[in-house]
Amino acid sequence: MAQIFKYYPPTSYSMDALVHEYFWFAKHSILNDPFDLNNKIFEVFPNFKKILEYFGYNIDKYKNTLDKFAICSFTKRNDNRHFWSLYADTYKGWCLEFDEENLVDYVRDGVPNVLQDVLYINKVPDLNNQYEDLLIKSYEDGSTMSTPIISLLHDEKGREQLFTYLLRIKEEEVWGVEEEKRLILGNYYLQTHRESDNNGYVIPWKTNALKSIIVGHSISSCNKELIRLIAKEKGVKVYEAIPALNGTNFEVQIEEIF
Repeated sequence: MAQIFKYYPPTSYSMDALVHEYFWFAKHSILNDPFDLNNKIFEVFPNFKKILEYFGYNIDKYKNTLDKFAICSFTKRNDNRHFWSLYADTYKGWCLEFDEENLVDYVRDGVPNVLQDVLYINKVPDLNNQYEDLLIKSYEDGSTMSTPIISLLHDEKGREQLFTYLLRIKEEEVWGVEEEKRLILGNYYLQTHRESDNNGYVIPWKTNALKSIIVGHSISSCNKELIRLIAKEKGVKVYEAIPALNGTNFEVQIEEIF
């Protein structure tokens, strides 16, 4: 059983998500990477814009739609020093463990979501070239196929897959250490649901999704005790992440505490 992890800073919002068991899907426009997909693609790739218009797409409508695409990020490791420092506020926060298989099949309220690896690359695909191949992941079975851009523009499903692909790419040199996976909300969700607020969406976990909680070694005593009580109620173990030296290697050791 593969594990997947999500890191949290020590905020009241993070604690609320743990207590009430939901994921926060942030709109891509508020993410911390300024190169995440945005409406500038229509300016940078004018031929891509012309191709969409040729197929009868309203660009202003698509700009509005893209602004509403939302992302929930995970990583493959609970000992990622980069994540503990950046996303868990220098070991003051915590990390939640989930069953990856549980999330791969994550479908709620008719929302198809495939947990997808972020693609770390050094150059953005040339969207002006309608015959450039992209590695597109199927919603149905999770399989990946090399697919030319032009073949994704014939229907709504294809366009959804194209923009989801673009939300999976990040610059390798800057972000490659993250080993990130993403769940992405697109048109399938937006057509039938409203935002939880202007910045994103609240989506409940599947039943029994949580497997364990790992707290950072600098967590406050108050938050540590709260998490101990929450973990006891939910029937999961609690571990602590401790930065350490193993010979000449920097490591994060994970030790059970409750």
